[in-house]
Amino acid sequence: MTTKRNTMNKAICTRADDVPGKLASHAQWLKTHGRQGTVADFSRRILPCEDFVGVDLRGANFSHSNLAGADFTGAHLDDASFYEACLYGADFTDANLTDAVFENAFLRCADFTGADLRGASATVRTSALGKTVTRSVLGANFTGAHLSDQFEQLANALKAAAGEL
Repeated sequence: MTTKRNTMNKAICTRADDVPGKLASHAQWLKTHGRQGTVADFSRRILPCEDFVGVDLRGANFSHSNLAGADFTGAHLDDASFYEACLYGADFTDANLTDAVFENAFLRCADFTGADLRGASATVRTSALGKTVTRSVLGANFTGAHLSDQFEQLANALKAAAGEL
């Protein structure tokens, strides 16, 4: 017997119909250096639990999207934009995120273990807003990640706030 909760989780985590087409078009765009296909634009989308494992999404746009629980393990996301994206519990283990944009992104419980975040940008606020911002990255895992200066500040803010929250 399927419970209401299980049915709801399956519905929430069902792949959007246009994702495979967008991935194929983006692969063509990369292969032809922009002469054919289109850059993947997943902005303003609701894509929780989406599977992007090992996919080459260099330059893709995920701005303002809900990607809670999405799996980007081993994905190539150089220059991708996650501006104001919800990445709660997303998995970026061993992903290449060089020069990616995470400005105002919600990174709570996201896993960046072994990810390359060199050159990546993220909003880091201090002073009175520090606790609020720290909560947006609470539980994020940066173990073994190669961090940009901004992500290093986020990781340090997490360590400092661990006893305060």
